[in-house]
Amino acid sequence: MTKIEELDIIQGGLKICLNGTYGKLSSMYSKLYTPETLLAVTLTGQLTMLMAIEALELGGISVLSSNTDSLVFKCKKSELKKAEDIIGGVELVSGLNFEFDFLKAQYYRDVNSYVYITENGKMGAKGVYAPPTLSKNNEYPIVFDAIKAHLKDGTPMEDVIKSCTDVTKFVSGRAVAKGGHWKGKYLGKMVRFYYSTEGEPIYYTNVHGNDAKVATTDGAKPMMDLVDEIPADLDYDKYIELAHKHLENLGC
Repeated sequence: MTKIEELDIIQGGLKICLNGTYGKLSSMYSKLYTPETLLAVTLTGQLTMLMAIEALELGGISVLSSNTDSLVFKCKKSELKKAEDIIGGVELVSGLNFEFDFLKAQYYRDVNSYVYITENGKMGAKGVYAPPTLSKNNEYPIVFDAIKAHLKDGTPMEDVIKSCTDVTKFVSGRAVAKGGHWKGKYLGKMVRFYYSTEGEPIYYTNVHGNDAKVATTDGAKPMMDLVDEIPADLDYDKYIELAHKHLENLGC
């Protein structure tokens, strides 16, 4: 494991701690219960972002999109200094610092799920396209690897998927509160599976006592214990189909 990978894991763990602390601010059963602090955290960020958007638009800089912690604007190179000065003014008023990055391309499914390429060739993603983390369910990472390789270098997605030898890239995880079962075998409250040519849906028992299908498990086969090699029954066509579907959602 590289130092960067190690720091990413530490960062992920600390993020969960911070998010958990933030959530407890609104829980009357927690010693951290402080509604006014919750509002201060949320509103400060939102109002600062709105202030930045308004200032840029009033300055003739077009804002393309925004979410809770970032915004994307478009301007000519000759207007970049003006945009930086506008954001600098917002920083002075709010006491918060903004970071800049220059994008070559950005592909949106929505404001919280997108893929971007910076001018220096760095690839990044948010939301469903981002790599799994401690706070994000694993969902067939190979599909999103294939999409990013295609957008960045034009690599055929089929080649990326079929050449992958890391079985974890094909695995998805789902939390099932009532516990999942497959072909009569109980799997537990966290099910892990891959798409198989011999697969069948995973089910759980709903509040009415009936079997209900766990989302996105058509053609699934459980893999509760990871194996070292790619299963012989892996359904490559399913992953390729998913890659094309997600690429279409990005408008490509």
